[in-house]
Amino acid sequence: MIRDLKRKLYGSTRLLGIFISYRSATFKMTRILTACKVVKTLKGRLEFCNVSADHRSFSRTGTRLLSIKAQTANLVLQDGTKMKGYSFGYPSSTAGEVIFNTGLSGYTEALTDPSYKGQILTLANPIVGNGGVPDTAALDEMGLRRFLESDGIKVSGLLVLDYSNEYSHWQAAKSLGEWLKEEQVPALYGIDTRMLSKLIRDKGTVLGKIEFEGQPVEFADPNKQNLIAEVSTKEVKVYGRGNPIKIVAVDCGLKHNVIRLLVKFMWMFVPFLMCRTVYGMS
Repeated sequence: MIRDLKRKLYGSTRLLGIFISYRSATFKMTRILTACKVVKTLKGRLEFCNVSADHRSFSRTGTRLLSIKAQTANLVLQDGTKMKGYSFGYPSSTAGEVIFNTGLSGYTEALTDPSYKGQILTLANPIVGNGGVPDTAALDEMGLRRFLESDGIKVSGLLVLDYSNEYSHWQAAKSLGEWLKEEQVPALYGIDTRMLSKLIRDKGTVLGKIEFEGQPVEFADPNKQNLIAEVSTKEVKVYGRGNPIKIVAVDCGLKHNVIRLLVKFMWMFVPFLMCRTVYGMS
């Protein structure tokens, strides 16, 4: 009986030791992967400073540490709130109304939504960019941008909590950071987007600006601008030519997917529209 008890105790101790070793190895691996992610994320969008003899330092293992300087900027709200972030877009100051979007996916569509013109978009999703960006020049059978809601990015700036420079998606053609730089749209990560979303929800309209060092900019209210003139078509366009059902759409910032639905499935909506007219539905 004592022998069986010793055997069980030994087995339990051994399992406990294996569990502790596993937890320790997992913790170490997590730290290694986190460090690798930071280095990969910083690569390509950070400025590596020259390491002089006076700034060299060595760890216990003799590994030389490099001095890394990330390009930073500040998010400044009209009420005085100030947050520091790290740039992964175009390094230029901008101003506008700060808003938030709680969608878990579809940042490509959100960034090109004409209704966000003149606004700094906050994405509440904790991590953004891991899906990359599809071919932004691809067109569908109607001549509309296949993966976008307009002809390009409409937001004035982008704010996220964590940005993934490494992306993986079968339709991805480039990273989100590369696209933002092409469109000259500033973006910051490292922003407490949850706190910012709550602040916007409680206060309503919040003006803000993304300000880089040496690039001061004044607050701007997009509601005082003629935004419709900036996002609407300048000429009459016809889609679905030959369709027996004729629909007139007044463009005040019409998304491409709305046009697709009107052309492809309008026959489904006509009876519903007629009922609304006949019975006075609201």
